[in-house]
Amino acid sequence: WGVPPDATIVLFVGKLTPRKHPEALIELAQSAPETHVVIVGSGPLDGQVRAAAERLRTNNVSFLGFVNQRRLPEVYALADIFVMPSEREPWGLVLNEAMAAGLAPVVCSDVGAAADLIMEGQTGFTFAPRDWNAMTSLTRRLASDHTLRHSVGAAAQDRSRHYSYAATAGGVVDALRALGLYAPRATASPSR
Repeated sequence: WGVPPDATIVLFVGKLTPRKHPEALIELAQSAPETHVVIVGSGPLDGQVRAAAERLRTNNVSFLGFVNQRRLPEVYALADIFVMPSEREPWGLVLNEAMAAGLAPVVCSDVGAAADLIMEGQTGFTFAPRDWNAMTSLTRRLASDHTLRHSVGAAAQDRSRHYSYAATAGGVVDALRALGLYAPRATASPSR
């Protein structure tokens, strides 16, 4: 992937669109030169974000462009910290994916899935949308503390297990059962 092997990798995965604020990662790279920011994705802001990185002469940013879904586990394995600076999200599946990888703690705006997945300081950290100073502070804290990164990443992976297909199906069945709309079919007894 062409990423420095000894750097603390901060990962962003998503479409490069205004509501996801990929430009915040360029600001983060400038404010946290001890990290290396990896931006994965493409979209309408691609050229603008790349131009900002070039204009500001940030040498600690890599752009991987679009990465196919089946190669994303490799990308998540690069990360020491995962950052999601979205202003709004219906859910934010990349948060689930990053947490399931278990390799990196997450720092994300408190939108979408964050309310369900993030237990502050235990499974990740949140900040108010567009509060890039808080995002940077949390990222730098994690970058400087390997033990904290490891423990939060492991707890995030454990938490993500509660959001599987089986857990979702079980939740739907439990809700239907509670409403009296589901009862398991009786199995026919074998005839003699």
